[in-house]
Amino acid sequence: MIDLAIASSDFCILNLHHRTNSLRVQAGSNGDIMKCDLYNGTWVRDYGGTIYTNMTCKTLPDTNNCEKYGKDHDFVKWKWQPHGCHLPRFDPEQFLNALRGMNLAFVGDSVARNHKNSLLCMLSQVESPQNTYNDKENQITKWYFQTYNFTVMHLWTRYFVRYEEMKVNGSNTETNVYLDEMDPNWVNLVHEANYVVLSGGHWFFKNLNLYQKNKLIGTVYEKNNISIAVQNAFRTALNYLSSSSGGGNVQLVVVRTFSPTHFEGGVWNSGGSCTRTMPNLDPSPLNGNHLEMRNIMLEEMEGIRNVNRGRGVMFAAMDVTSVMNMRPDAHPGVHWDNRWNQGLSDCTHWCMPGPIDTWNQLLFLTLQRYI
Repeated sequence: MIDLAIASSDFCILNLHHRTNSLRVQAGSNGDIMKCDLYNGTWVRDYGGTIYTNMTCKTLPDTNNCEKYGKDHDFVKWKWQPHGCHLPRFDPEQFLNALRGMNLAFVGDSVARNHKNSLLCMLSQVESPQNTYNDKENQITKWYFQTYNFTVMHLWTRYFVRYEEMKVNGSNTETNVYLDEMDPNWVNLVHEANYVVLSGGHWFFKNLNLYQKNKLIGTVYEKNNISIAVQNAFRTALNYLSSSSGGGNVQLVVVRTFSPTHFEGGVWNSGGSCTRTMPNLDPSPLNGNHLEMRNIMLEEMEGIRNVNRGRGVMFAAMDVTSVMNMRPDAHPGVHWDNRWNQGLSDCTHWCMPGPIDTWNQLLFLTLQRYI
């Protein structure tokens, strides 16, 4: 069941003493890709085709298989073009060779799972992965590429920290979020990862009771106080990953900033939809909650990297918020397997193939500074 209810800065390379890498993308006539601001650009027409299709990826979920459910595929005929440099096409074999013997974990909500599924589809064009683990709720999954001894994981978390849902008056529920306690759902396995992509934020757009040291310190109500909740929860997660007891094998944490939604005329459960058929190449500047979420994630990441600079776990950022803000056309909308939520539009997650695949181009360029 899909989670419909989850309600530009510089290219951040955060450790100057990275090892050199023979796989690093070479600068060409379009400028040095490693010095380019990858997140300042636009979407341009591209008829070169996608790396995979809904026919060549066996792991593509029906919830993201937009073409299968009737969406016109013109939205895939665009590519992200940074100003001043050329973004190289993703090479799945190069990616697998670079991460041979490693474990990569996507920690976050169902948009993080969407990202993981995109990467699986791209890599499966070289080798079909083996699904080695699924928990009963499909919140923890592992996929293994045997030839490369490489594992991709999705570790589900709503709030990064521990939470519990309490029944009130028999039917309604309240959610208590413990801002200084880790969510064991992902903490128990993240130590297996060498590289972590940390993302989320969508679940904070609901009424929450906020606790620290087991004392109620505030509430999130009708989107008020979201920044307090996100800032504290995200800081707790980053501090945990940076600690020797928490990080385990983790060498690098990549913070992927907030993925924007594009509901119009309401939200997910009040008639909201996303019917646009073209990118918005001249969007209004980011504002409101999307900007607030993005800024909090970058500020907290920068704070922990300054503390950790030159020692321990390294931190980097993928600032995709503005990039994806231009793509209101690339959500499933009504074009998904919505047998459980008939009539509802999904304007949160992303079609596959589609712009979300660009995240893996950006991820590989980030990893190449360290691996």
